[in-house]
Amino acid sequence: KEIVKEGLSQALYSNESTNAALELTLIRILRQFCPDAGEALRTLDFDVPPRETGAAGRNSDVQFIKLIHYIETHMAERITLDDLSNLVHFNKSYLVERFKNIWGVPPMKYVNWIRVEKAKELLATTDKSITDIARETGFGSIHYFSRYFKEKEHMTPQSYRMKYAEDLYAADSHL
Repeated sequence: KEIVKEGLSQALYSNESTNAALELTLIRILRQFCPDAGEALRTLDFDVPPRETGAAGRNSDVQFIKLIHYIETHMAERITLDDLSNLVHFNKSYLVERFKNIWGVPPMKYVNWIRVEKAKELLATTDKSITDIARETGFGSIHYFSRYFKEKEHMTPQSYRMKYAEDLYAADSHL
């Protein structure tokens, strides 16, 4: 959330700060899960999308922070494009265009990405049933959740849980 806030701010060097934070986060992930990715660490390059300047742009950025917060805190609920556009009082086509310029994907893909990321966290760190995780992350059914998860992660939720549990066990045995 802090990276998003920094990236959307108009503060001096906010783009540079955001790029550095993203790079550091990715390096930490690569170190933990891909220890042999040394060359990849040397070739990282992020580019935060340009922002509008002036009062209109700042107001828009504040609305997008509000939107991201809403998505993260209401992911278990049904979220529609109408809901999002009404929340920030933007025309739907403007919302989709601006959101895609900022995040690289349309808003509803971002919603599902957030849901999958939360599901991955729950699969890896809890013993909740996959049905409960699907419900908690806002997927309408276990079948849709499993199909969508497999499409995005190239494995089923159960396979993801088993793989991650093996990685945790291997890490614990090294301690």
